Amino acid sequence: MKILITGAGGWLGSELTKTLLDKGNHVKALSLGESKSLEELKSIYNDNLEIINANITDTEIIRDSMVGVNHIYHLAAKVHYIPISEDEIKEFFNINTGATENIFKLAIENNVERVIFYSTVSVYEESNEILNVNNIKKPKTPYGKSKLMAEKIGLKLYKEKGLPLTIIEPVTVYGGADVGNFKKLEKFINKGVSVIFGDGENKKTVIYYKDLIEMTINIAKDNNAIGKVIICGTENISVQDINKSLISRVNKRVLKIRINKWVSKFIIKVSNILGLSIFKKIGRQIKVLMNNNIYEIEGCKRYVDSYTTFYEYFNKREKK
Repeated sequence: MKILITGAGGWLGSELTKTLLDKGNHVKALSLGESKSLEELKSIYNDNLEIINANITDTEIIRDSMVGVNHIYHLAAKVHYIPISEDEIKEFFNINTGATENIFKLAIENNVERVIFYSTVSVYEESNEILNVNNIKKPKTPYGKSKLMAEKIGLKLYKEKGLPLTIIEPVTVYGGADVGNFKKLEKFINKGVSVIFGDGENKKTVIYYKDLIEMTINIAKDNNAIGKVIICGTENISVQDINKSLISRVNKRVLKIRINKWVSKFIIKVSNILGLSIFKKIGRQIKVLMNNNIYEIEGCKRYVDSYTTFYEYFNKREKK
């Protein structure tokens, strides 16, 4: 099978590329710039891997890349950060919405059999309730808003033009080359400090990155998933238990600091008043760490035979 992966040079994209190559597929790996991980894969898989260094906004290159392709995995995106100008906000929509719409339409023109689009749970309204795909979607960030617009365009093309689309909304992903909030917590704890904002009982829905890749590939095999939106996660875990798991693997004493919710809310408020992007980012991260982010995930678990728990990953050596 011939497969096109956008965002193939990234953390998840390179793992997806490797897994699909292992299964004997021919992969066209589109990456914005040169990728060490893709070059290493090229030395192993030779002609089965074609690396394309290009921007997903380049229509002609995308069109040429789709020739003979059976499946498309669209992971490329402009991801989380707080924009500081109108131009930066527009870039979210140019890449996450405009370029994605173009990929969808070209997929229809080229009779691609399956299109898997990575969106995000950031499209949902913030809530302490367990969320599912039927909940109201009210994103607050340009990232979330641009992804939601792409979702709506894709589902419309599915209904009107038969686009064979499945939308995947990953929850918080960890493992491997992750540089997200869990990795930042781990760095603090490795330095001997653990900080919990609020009571620590709030929960996060999470998934190990290799389990997400397995789910993604199995979803692409399921024709009943066409036209569906699927939240992908495997486990709900409290922030307190996240910290315990990270602390348990450190062979030294860790200073545990708990900042109650009222002080935490005050810090968030002050951060927003100060206005600078660095303070807004800090305030946003504290708010994320304090809130629940729980999603309905029982339906997606059928796409993995078994999965790695957060505790298992952070307390056992990762299998290569």
